[in-house]
Amino acid sequence: MSDEDKHLIEIESESRTLYKPHNGKKITDLLISPNIKYAATWSKEDKSIYGWPLDKNQPDYFIDFMEYCKHSNPRLISVSDHKLVAIRSTYERESDEYSIIEVVDLVAKQIINLEMSYLNKPITEYNHVIGLFCNNGDFIVSADQLNYSVKIFKFSFKNLNLSKKSWKITNSIEISGNPIASDVIKEKIIILDSCGSITQWDLNTLLFEKQYQLDWNIVWEIEFTNDYYLFNKNFTLFAACIQVSETNIHIYVYSTENAMLLSQYEPIKKQYLSYADFISYEGGERLLLFFGDDDLEFKDLEIEIRDPYHLEHVIDNKTVSSLCEELSELNEGSLTKLNINEAEFILLEDEKIYCISDCSLQIHNISEKQWIKYLSEKLKDKIDILPFKSQIIRSK
Repeated sequence: MSDEDKHLIEIESESRTLYKPHNGKKITDLLISPNIKYAATWSKEDKSIYGWPLDKNQPDYFIDFMEYCKHSNPRLISVSDHKLVAIRSTYERESDEYSIIEVVDLVAKQIINLEMSYLNKPITEYNHVIGLFCNNGDFIVSADQLNYSVKIFKFSFKNLNLSKKSWKITNSIEISGNPIASDVIKEKIIILDSCGSITQWDLNTLLFEKQYQLDWNIVWEIEFTNDYYLFNKNFTLFAACIQVSETNIHIYVYSTENAMLLSQYEPIKKQYLSYADFISYEGGERLLLFFGDDDLEFKDLEIEIRDPYHLEHVIDNKTVSSLCEELSELNEGSLTKLNINEAEFILLEDEKIYCISDCSLQIHNISEKQWIKYLSEKLKDKIDILPFKSQIIRSK
């Protein structure tokens, strides 16, 4: 097996007897940096964040995040290639809930002050805030204000001054028109308004690119349970997965070339949509939908594997751990060291399996050959020729 197929980041056995990451307590989440150079785990129970360089054999830095977040519901939301983490927390004022983001340097264990304001309003006075580190090191903040507008703030990596613990804003843009949801994914800004219109903006230029339209017959002026927006690997497909209630989910897949709707479906579920992802191999491109309550560990989430061109076609329905186990069986034993049954945490993301077990972080690529073999042999899924771009499929 080549180095590209398997990486192992492991705490040497001599140090294992001294400590375990997060003091052995439950890992809440695992986040990967944009260029897959660094990872961060955090534990809500232990109130700690650990950084993992993906080219070395042990975690290098950790912090107690309560020392940096004095508000409620702190959560790790992003990690950079340069060992910075973004933590979001919330607070209430006059019956409204507001979000605040702290950027922390894991090496120096210091908060980086985001030097910016908009109309003399600090970034802490917005209702919902998203923070994301980009491939080039930039930091992007998306801030909502009571469905009135979305403001995007860009902090260029060249403006980061670690010695002064400051980061000056580079550029910003305000997007109005009754936005009800926003997200930042893969260098793109996604804005959904109350008319069901999804607009796409470029992160680097902050310019409008294209628009996708949801179902006209639905009133979108309600609070979502969950919403996820994602592109496939080569940016040919865009998917919007919106859950408006426990049993009401809307899934749309579009061509990014012309914003044309390719497939639409409304599955009936009795679980919450927790995550969505593409596995993007030619002839075997599939949309993965992850379902489960917040209390469930990622490895116990239920997965639906769907054809993005025929969303009504459910290829399989199983848990994350069982999917990883079956994939390992098709890889001639190279995944046997994943120890899935004993894993402390499993993440399936961007065609990679991340597994934390016995103080080690293992990373395995899901190869195209392995995935196609899984679809054809394990699931007996027929690999269809992709439809013409002009073909529109509506499934109810």
